[in-house]
Amino acid sequence: VERDTIKALIEETEALREGDLWYPLNFKWWQVWRSYVDFDSEEEAKAGGPRPDAIDNSSLCKEGFAGVLRFGLREDYDHVLVSEPVWNKLVAWYGG
Repeated sequence: VERDTIKALIEETEALREGDLWYPLNFKWWQVWRSYVDFDSEEEAKAGGPRPDAIDNSSLCKEGFAGVLRFGLREDYDHVLVSEPVWNKLVAWYGG
């Protein structure tokens, strides 16, 4: 269910448009979640790994400045960008 919901939201919000909100998401957390929901499989979803803990983006933030991103972050290495609907759904399920 989670996998299909997020895939549908990604398809709906594929292109960045002016005014859209996109959120950085810890890349390691994203990889754990993808494994958990068997994201890359075309077959029926089955749990493939441990359920991830709450979303924790603290490693993306400048030390002592919650909400301020560190300099030098690399997309698809330190973080992925997700649309607001994807972010909201993941936070509703996992907190963070």
